[in-house]
Amino acid sequence: MQTIKTNGIIRSLALTVAAATTAALSQSADATMRYDCETHWIAAPAKARVINKPNGQEIDGAMCGSSISFTVGESASISAEVEVPGVGSFGASHSFEFSTSYTVTSQPCTKSRPVLVDTGGKFKVEVCKGWWWWENDSMTIVNYFPGTLTFAQTNETSNEISCICKDLGNNCPCGSTRSKTTTAQCAGSALESPSTSFMMQQLRTSDSSDRQVQGLGSLCRLELRMLGTVLEQTVLAGESERIVLTSPDGSIETFDTESFLNLLADREAEVVASDAFRDVNGDGKVNEGDAQAILESMGAKLATGGFDLRLDLNGNAQVDEGDFEIWLGH
Repeated sequence: MQTIKTNGIIRSLALTVAAATTAALSQSADATMRYDCETHWIAAPAKARVINKPNGQEIDGAMCGSSISFTVGESASISAEVEVPGVGSFGASHSFEFSTSYTVTSQPCTKSRPVLVDTGGKFKVEVCKGWWWWENDSMTIVNYFPGTLTFAQTNETSNEISCICKDLGNNCPCGSTRSKTTTAQCAGSALESPSTSFMMQQLRTSDSSDRQVQGLGSLCRLELRMLGTVLEQTVLAGESERIVLTSPDGSIETFDTESFLNLLADREAEVVASDAFRDVNGDGKVNEGDAQAILESMGAKLATGGFDLRLDLNGNAQVDEGDFEIWLGH
């Protein structure tokens, strides 16, 4: 029997065999896992969309008679808002790769930008309730099934653009032009793959710390396990070739579906191996304050209320003796 005292709180914890504890907790978590999803099929809007780079920034256009070219194998991502009748609006993102070379050429007094014209695509939106880590909140998974995707370009004329092009030596009517934008269909196509889009902030629906997700690297052990649970069915069913994760700041991370679950397992191992893993209150130190935080939340469960998800060191959706034993180093 081992006793720890932190700020007047005394708890006696029987140290058990870690493997046996982990196995029992895993069985308990599996026993309470439930899936109750409502599926909606939504036609993707047939419209031109500005092309974004993988980092979310728009691809630059061409001005004043210049040209820009894309090469085979370059990748990018685009985002869309999906409106589900009776449910609400959800953000979705997917990525694609260029399958041909394509050049955007501007006229002497215009600015031209590359866009994509997407027709015939569709979204499969699953709104799920009653998942094993919380009871009352819903979660949304968006699968995108591509239609036909072709390149086009927008050609924009305005007084500002004309004056810039005139300053560069072109014969442009600076001071008298009207703003105008046209879209021209051009040769060239892009190869889109089925993808699954997930808004990562949903993982923190029941978190009490009000932290924002800042990419895959910011997830704690429990969140990594939740993400794996959410996307495992999609990965194993082969419904998508890419997993696209979106953070609240709009940043997008794209992963190869085939290796995604292995990536999550590797990331979990890295988290557990780091000393910061035991800094459960996030103050940059591993000390008595972390033990205090675990002990004060002992018995909390996501299914019945929620807590700071960093406190769950064994990733079983509750704060229990197993977490404290891990914090102690056993």
